Amino acid sequence: GTVLAQGVSLLASPFLTRIYGAESYGVATIFTALSNMIIPLANLRYEISIVLPENREDAANLLALSMISTLIITSFISILILVGTDPILEILNIKSLAPFVWLVPVVIFITGISTALNYWCTRNRYFPQISIAQVISQVVVTVGSLGFGFMGYRTGSTLIICAIVGQLATMMFFLFYVLY
Repeated sequence: GTVLAQGVSLLASPFLTRIYGAESYGVATIFTALSNMIIPLANLRYEISIVLPENREDAANLLALSMISTLIITSFISILILVGTDPILEILNIKSLAPFVWLVPVVIFITGISTALNYWCTRNRYFPQISIAQVISQVVVTVGSLGFGFMGYRTGSTLIICAIVGQLATMMFFLFYVLY
């Protein structure tokens, strides 16, 4: 699954680099870097422990704890962004992210839930489903980026939104598979 997902990205990269300029990739990369600094805190690392308990109920409780911590951290980051966006962006010297900073909590929430569900699937040995989720995510990101790029939406925000939708597709796939 990982190889196929990376293959999709690799095949599309010559087209994407011609559609989107360096500035678009720069904004998307800075946004991703900012989000990735916070994402490991989202679950308070409880997701790692989901695979450890012998008892399924204990593992389910850790999954719930991980998801609740994601919700709490996301809420805290949302409040922080509402109250102090300008000083944060100024301190980090990334004022170009001002239009997109409100998406950081969205990414943290979606990624936190997806990560917890990924560990739940790992615990239950749903390895084919994990691979399918990776492929779905990459296909959604790539097709969205190419499609919107060909339609003329060649901005960093397009790349950011496509990445978010790809992660959302992963989360929805995991939720569907775990719940049904």
